[in-house]
Amino acid sequence: MARTFEQNKKYCQQFRDKYRKEQPLRYLTSLAKRRAKSRGIEFDIKHTDLTCPETCPLLGIKLDQWSADIDVHGSLDRIDSSKGYGICRHLYKTGHSKRHY
Repeated sequence: MARTFEQNKKYCQQFRDKYRKEQPLRYLTSLAKRRAKSRGIEFDIKHTDLTCPETCPLLGIKLDQWSADIDVHGSLDRIDSSKGYGICRHLYKTGHSKRHY
């Protein structure tokens, strides 16, 4: 039996949330790769090139992807925005540091 649009939407959301929770680095790299492709910039990293720290390397804040407070969510960022995502040009940090520093 085929799923309705609403059933499929809910299924996709649950699948995405499970994937994000179980494979956070794969999830972040897949989003970054999609952004890089849409912007036509370089992307040459794999999820295995990254580590997921428990605390922000800049602020020392404990990272929690599932918190309601977006300031403690980690992210994969380019250090130099004029360049693409390369092994030595990314930084994993909190949303708080992106907005306030």
